[in-house]
Amino acid sequence: MIQKSLHIFFILFLISYYPNNSFGQEPSAFHFNHNQRALAIPIEIYNNFIIVHIRINDSFELPFILDTGVKNTILTEASLKSILEIKKTRTCKVIGLGEKGEIIAELALDVKISLSDISGTNQRLVILPEGILSFTELLGKQVYGIIGYDLLKDFIVEINYESNYLHFFKADKYRFKAKKYQQLPINMQYAKPYVDVSVRNVDGSIAELSLLIDTGSAQAISLSKTFVELPEKTIPTLVGTGISGSIYGQLGRVKSVTLGDLTMDGIIACYPDSSALIERLQRDWQGSLGGELLKRFHIVLDYPNQRFGFRRNNNIKKPFFYNLSGISLFVVGEDLNQYVVSHVRKGSSADVAGIKAGDLILSIDGWRAIDADMNLIYDQLNKRVGKKIRIKLMRAGLQQKVRMVLFEDI
Repeated sequence: MIQKSLHIFFILFLISYYPNNSFGQEPSAFHFNHNQRALAIPIEIYNNFIIVHIRINDSFELPFILDTGVKNTILTEASLKSILEIKKTRTCKVIGLGEKGEIIAELALDVKISLSDISGTNQRLVILPEGILSFTELLGKQVYGIIGYDLLKDFIVEINYESNYLHFFKADKYRFKAKKYQQLPINMQYAKPYVDVSVRNVDGSIAELSLLIDTGSAQAISLSKTFVELPEKTIPTLVGTGISGSIYGQLGRVKSVTLGDLTMDGIIACYPDSSALIERLQRDWQGSLGGELLKRFHIVLDYPNQRFGFRRNNNIKKPFFYNLSGISLFVVGEDLNQYVVSHVRKGSSADVAGIKAGDLILSIDGWRAIDADMNLIYDQLNKRVGKKIRIKLMRAGLQQKVRMVLFEDI
């Protein structure tokens, strides 16, 4: 099966707080602003991420990633603090995936957060220092942070990846449609939902795992090397970016993944290096299911009753993607249309062609990069095995032309 581009980085966060004194009272529950049983909210699916638009302290709308892998809402652009009328904060330590270990951030305790006709007062907001993580650079579009458990915990939420809608329901008014959805129990650990999954390796061995349902990861599946054996053939790669820096690891092929009574074949899994995982994750985290897999289902997240519902959609027959070219990019420029190579996977098509980190992509097969978005750039770089691609790039102030031939290296 030909596999195409992953499109974007794997991102998983684990947040821990160590303020000098108590947090104060618990955040208020999110609620509907009017007496209603349900609410449909449009979303954008971009590079396997779910983008929602929230308001902070009645601000203008801000694009955020809906991430089931985080508890409190996180603002990644500290420069917005004054505009959002965030005045009182305290110091906290943030621990996440990556090489830098813990970082010092700010924690605001009395924040109003709204999403369409849903609001929550007295919310906690983690504010990362400037330069730690920029979703805008990674995605090629304006995104200012992530929101997760604090919003989801008070509702039953349906995620429709095909129609691009979230449906929020009052927990006591929702009727689970047993004939339409498979149901599995979820285990909430540190405010994150885990579900039991069977992974069959290429050698035939089976691993029974509890995997995080992680809408904040673009990968199909990520697995801990503490709990599963690496496939015989893997390739080293930059797995992605987390709060604490770059995450390296390996890519490898698993024979199948079984969720409930549904089995999916031919999946590329990523295996983050243990050095990127903090001690608690090394001990407890077995892996995660990300957007490349989750987008193949209509999903129900029922945190109040600890249930996970899913049924197949039309994406189920699509091949699973991985980055065939081996190129990872970030975006610069006021118009977010200048694409710079951040990493080239060793031994990949791009590596063989001589493309290097720091190269500025000017055109691909005659398509000007400044006229494209990140999705189109990755699509052009990852057409199919055997495709010959002409790339014009800028390196050290000089234009160069390279020819890249795509091949599978896994």
